[in-house]
Amino acid sequence: MKVIVRKCTGLPSVVYHLAEAANWESIQRRGLQSASALLDLADLPKSERNRLATTCRLTHTRLPSGAEIRDQRPMPAKALERCLVGTGRFTAEEFIQHSAFRAF
Repeated sequence: MKVIVRKCTGLPSVVYHLAEAANWESIQRRGLQSASALLDLADLPKSERNRLATTCRLTHTRLPSGAEIRDQRPMPAKALERCLVGTGRFTAEEFIQHSAFRAF
């Protein structure tokens, strides 16, 4: 997807976003949605939604809505825990959940 950026100094005039082909119809209809928003739209049982939002997904996941959310293999929980030690901000689970609100 190509996005034209105007009135921003110091930024490129064109940026690109890679998305799953399965998500294209939803993107055209609703715009880019965070992983968290896609989980909300999927109308999953609360326990399944929470599992997908708070644990490291090792594979792409197709939701009942037809949307796909990407894997999180590059951020395994054990590696995150080592990186987050001493920050006092997040557990690995909290970081994964927090990133779901910002990942598109």
